This record gives sequence, C-alpha cells and structure tokens, in this order.
Amino acid sequence: MEDGVVAQNMEAVAFIPVSDMLTNKLNDIASWHDDVMDESYLLVGCENGTAFFKMLPGARPIYMGKMATQSVSSIWRDIKVVHNHAYVVSEAPSHGMQVLFLEAFRDWSPLDGPQDWLPDAVVAAPSSAHNIVAFEEKSQVIQVGSTWMGGGAVIFDVVDPLNPVVLGGASEWGAFHDAHAVVYDGPDTEHLGKELLFAAGGDRLWILDISDPTDIGLLGSTTYPNAHF
Repeated sequence: MEDGVVAQNMEAVAFIPVSDMLTNKLNDIASWHDDVMDESYLLVGCENGTAFFKMLPGARPIYMGKMATQSVSSIWRDIKVVHNHAYVVSEAPSHGMQVLFLEAFRDWSPLDGPQDWLPDAVVAAPSSAHNIVAFEEKSQVIQVGSTWMGGGAVIFDVVDPLNPVVLGGASEWGAFHDAHAVVYDGPDTEHLGKELLFAAGGDRLWILDISDPTDIGLLGSTTYPNAHF
C-alpha cells in the first residue's frame, strides 16, 4: 500500500494527489519514454490543462508544470503520444488540438521547478473533440467525438508533427466515443495488411477499413443487450 492506495496482485509504487497538479479533476493519462535518455514521463489530463511528471529512479514522479488549456476549463481532455510528440484535445469550446514536442523535456531539471509549458503548434479545427486515437504505425492521429464528421473519425497525417494534415474521415456511422487503430495481421487473409479502426459508438462497436481515409468502408458491427454510455 502506497499513501493509502490499496492494490491487489500488483505493487503500488507512487501516488500523486490531485491537489499536486493544481486542479480539481483529472480525466486522462498518457506516457512517453525517451529511448535516447532512458527516461519516462507522465502526461496527465486535468480540467485546466495537461500536467507533466518526470519519473525519477525508484518510480518517484516529480511535477514539471503544466500546459494550460487552449481556451477554457473542461471536465474532458484526452492525450495521445505519437513518436516524440503529444497531441491534446478537449471538449472545451475553441480548444483545437495542441501539439507538444516532448524532447524539450530533456532540458528540464528538477532544480528548475515547475514551469508553464506552451504548445509548439495548435490546430484550430475541429474546434473540440472528445477523444484522440494514436495510430503510431502509420504516423496518424484520429479525432473522435469532434465537431466535424458528425462526431465520427477525423484522420490526420502527422508525418510533419507540427503541421498535421487532414486525410479524410467517417461520418456515416454517427459519433464515436473511443477507438483503436491497427494494421490487421490476423488469420483472415481477406483483410491482411488493411488499416482497421475499431470504433465504439453509442450503441455498438463498428469495424471500419480506413486504408483509404477518403473512402472508408464498413467491415461489420456488433452490439450487446442494453448498450448505452
């Protein structure tokens, strides 16, 4: 047990109170491991921004500061990391997508204390989104539940991380709450090598072929009794 955290079949190594992040509510978490420096970082979604922690030896997190929300506070923020950049969306109006170059963390020292971090780029549209999906294998991020495509999928190419480019999207199947993208490598040879998006909607799971983001196809869907948020 660490600071009152009870864990079964796992070892709790650290606990960070919400107050340490200068916020009242949290909503998401991501991580980045710097392979060059062999150091790890946490990126924590707060209602008023994104808090950063460096993991010191012994799994001791130290607060590095925060990147403020792009507009106003929101109970929902989502963060994904593709390669060495973080992409942050929020349901806050006029927030857009913040992009942060994570290698900048290498220049920070605990002696510097917490600092205000600024995004390296901001993509204004869609203006808000519920969630963002990392498709690192294809250097893409996919916004879902945004103000575009009826809340469906909006696919960005992030080969140039500070200049994301919209490739296409899907609006025919309504709004998505969350999703997971893969290059299919399973037993069904008909779909081998296809880029698939498993998207959770309000009442079912959709399986989409996003190999061509301008012409997304439905492979199938499934639901379950009493499906709801």
